[in-house]
Amino acid sequence: MNFFDKKLREAALERAAALPSLLEGEREPKWSIRMRPSGRYALCKDGEFWESTGLETEPEALSFLENWKLQCAALRDGTVDVRRSSATAIIEHRIKMVHKKKLRSAGVIESTLKALVPFVEGRQLRHLNDEWLDEAEEGMCENYSRTYFTNAVYFFRTAIRGWCRACSSAAILPFEAPPREAGRKIVLHKGQRDRVTRWSGGTEDYDAKTGKWTPIEEGLSLNEENCRQVTYRKMHLGLTFGSRPGVYECLGWEPNEEGGHLDLDAGIFHRVPLGASTASNKLAPSVPIPPQALAEYARWREADGDSPWVFRNLDGSPMHQRRQQEIFSDSMEGLGIPNMTGHILRHTAITMMIEMGETAAAISAVCGISIAVLHRVYDHSDNRAVQRLALGSMDRMML
Repeated sequence: MNFFDKKLREAALERAAALPSLLEGEREPKWSIRMRPSGRYALCKDGEFWESTGLETEPEALSFLENWKLQCAALRDGTVDVRRSSATAIIEHRIKMVHKKKLRSAGVIESTLKALVPFVEGRQLRHLNDEWLDEAEEGMCENYSRTYFTNAVYFFRTAIRGWCRACSSAAILPFEAPPREAGRKIVLHKGQRDRVTRWSGGTEDYDAKTGKWTPIEEGLSLNEENCRQVTYRKMHLGLTFGSRPGVYECLGWEPNEEGGHLDLDAGIFHRVPLGASTASNKLAPSVPIPPQALAEYARWREADGDSPWVFRNLDGSPMHQRRQQEIFSDSMEGLGIPNMTGHILRHTAITMMIEMGETAAAISAVCGISIAVLHRVYDHSDNRAVQRLALGSMDRMML
């Protein structure tokens, strides 16, 4: 068989494969309509009664028959109308996919989407219009918060896009995305940073009401020392690198499979395990450690002795992110700095870099934040950094 005959045979096989099976057991059923004694037309399968159409005129019954045949063909070929998809099924599909992909935020996505389920039960995608969005907002804001509602809707829109791709359909988003709240305005100010530094490195208690410091005569317990150490290290790392707080879980002094590490010899902070990848919207690039910070971390390393972890429990095991945050929040509350989180440290670092005139590209490379988010959330532009290039010319204007 020559080349052309082979190609002709392959084409003939493809056409044959697309035809219904010739076997009797796999043939397509023959649908028809028949008038019933009740005066209504019935749908028949291979000549046997299947279901009543409820129609009394032949033209309507014939139209019903043709549309039924088309629906059967669509079902057989896997052609679906995503607008008629169950909203609950879309959410379940997304939860399944984020766990299958082992996304770090899978737990957050699942819990947030599940909070939205009561507001979509029994609805299809085509039912989720802007009026539905208003109802969902009112209900979720009553039970949770507007930020939680906004996150749920954005997660849901991502779920819809993924569902449409799985169904080989163009994305259909029947409702508008709600506007996100303005970026965080809270930052950790210098006076507050100095307060944390003094408290973490000493044996004094701070009274948030009076602003007075009192020596602790009996000294600190091991647990108190560890809490102060965790608070200070979390603050120092957060303000230096603007990292997402999740990267401090299982942070070590040497490479490990569970988390990142501080490579003091090379002077690099690896936020995630070597060779690991992160989602495009959760970038965690390795970044050089500045000289002063490097000297500080060398002191930490010496003080830690044989411990392989930067944040650890009293039994020597690595301290998980949730426990780090509990200690940090409680310590800050006691120091008169309420509602302080690791994300606010990140926001503070980014804000300070902007105020110092750093370019969006430099901030993006250090903090792992997209330039688009810098422009949208922080209203950042490179004007100040570019303007500095003209200072020499500006000074010569009056010469």
